[in-house]
Amino acid sequence: MQLSVSSMVISLVSATVCICLVQIILHYRPVYRTFRVGLIYALVIIAALRLALPFEFIHTRTIASKIVLPAMYEFGNIAPLNNCNVDVFDFIFLIWILGALTRLSILLVSLHKSREVIHSLSIAGRKTYTSALQSSVEVLVTCADCAPFVYGLRRPKIFLPDIKFSDDELQNILRHECQHIRNRDILQKHMMQVLTCVYWWFPPIYALRNELNVIIELRADGQVVKEYSDQQYFMYLTSLVSVAKLIKKRSNSTVPLAQPVTAFIDAEQGVLKQRIVFLLEEHSIRKTNFGVLLMVIAVPYFVTSVIVEPDYVRKGSDAARTTTLDRNKDSYLLHHKNRYYLFIDGRNIGQVDDIDSGEMKSLPIKEK
Repeated sequence: MQLSVSSMVISLVSATVCICLVQIILHYRPVYRTFRVGLIYALVIIAALRLALPFEFIHTRTIASKIVLPAMYEFGNIAPLNNCNVDVFDFIFLIWILGALTRLSILLVSLHKSREVIHSLSIAGRKTYTSALQSSVEVLVTCADCAPFVYGLRRPKIFLPDIKFSDDELQNILRHECQHIRNRDILQKHMMQVLTCVYWWFPPIYALRNELNVIIELRADGQVVKEYSDQQYFMYLTSLVSVAKLIKKRSNSTVPLAQPVTAFIDAEQGVLKQRIVFLLEEHSIRKTNFGVLLMVIAVPYFVTSVIVEPDYVRKGSDAARTTTLDRNKDSYLLHHKNRYYLFIDGRNIGQVDDIDSGEMKSLPIKEK
């Protein structure tokens, strides 16, 4: 695996395509009816993994760029400060890292405050147990105005507002939250928060985060009602609406939680509507078209199979004007398809026409 500017660019493009595809599926009803939630979830995970692993892999094929990337590399290799071996790419990377560290610090502070709130709720809440639980999970009833939610990674707890739910409502709430625990959805939300902090400057990452939050709920709903009878299925739909009304009636304030949680009723009405439509159209029991399934299976391969590299170096770029190489840097020539490319510290400077000139002839040659 190799990390470079080109591999980062292609990773951003690939992730953006997946994110846009999920947006179309979720918001364009004719397309939405074609896909099961499991396939939509797979596209979100593929986009997240491509951003988390923006590398060039062994099976990756190179496509030459004659205009865009050469111009990008030429601009990126400009040293804006005289007598300073720092170029534009270095400045961009520094800003990226500082921004990510700042966002991660803010996240850690928010998580600490959320833990304090949760700890207070745990102390003040009263424990309750019910036969509807399918696993040994602690259930706490709290006086806070909040929707039912799950908190915790190692020892998850279910928190319920102090509301008189019917037996059907309580059973559906607990089964839904237990499904989140089995799916490790809180861990996924944690990882997405970290990824969002790292790619703070990349607008599609926020759409990806929202998509994951929606699909996690759709997926849990589908898994809960999978074995339900028609009557139980209808009661689950009814519970979504009735619990939302009960929460809305007494929610004069909200619990300030930055900690990733999964709630039976989402704060956004659009998400609740989407969940109801999903269940009414029976996405959880629908069979997937073989062609659609094949396409989704092929997506991970294609988003990692192509890398775009500059085909040549413009006049004035580093490779064209380099006569002396810094021996302290890792420099080598990469031989690929009868062409040679100069790499310095893992960065592709561009194509080299004459490998026997100057200090080029002393560089090691690697095969691709």
